Amino acid sequence: MKRISFFALFLLITIASHSQNGLFIGGGLSLISPSNGFDKDHFGFNDVANTGGGISINTLWFFNPLLSLGSELGYAYLPKDKDTWNQSRRGNIKVNYKMTKLTAQGNFYFNDEKIRPYMGVPSAFITYATLLILTPITPAPLTMPR
Repeated sequence: MKRISFFALFLLITIASHSQNGLFIGGGLSLISPSNGFDKDHFGFNDVANTGGGISINTLWFFNPLLSLGSELGYAYLPKDKDTWNQSRRGNIKVNYKMTKLTAQGNFYFNDEKIRPYMGVPSAFITYATLLILTPITPAPLTMPR
């Protein structure tokens, strides 16, 4: 099972389109599995979230054969882990995790052949949001016998 979740972390489906002026426009869908990194002994993100999905839009513009500029706008959603957040005796709880990113990258390609190794410099703006709403159970009012 650990091996499957490791490969699911890297599952990514992408598409790209090329225009006449050297601009590539693409997008992707991803399957995201939360992890605790290499620490399996402590409570972490893997314990509170389940596998979710993501979507992205990518661009890459070659302004000459050895230099390109790229960007990516992405959104990811991970639902709650139902066992960790089971608060049915206290009320209904709604939890989810959302991440967005905006990335810009400049790339330098070492050659202009079929295999093109490159070096890139990225810059990113990333947001992470957790929504947590607990609707408590309202106890029935006590009635006194008359």
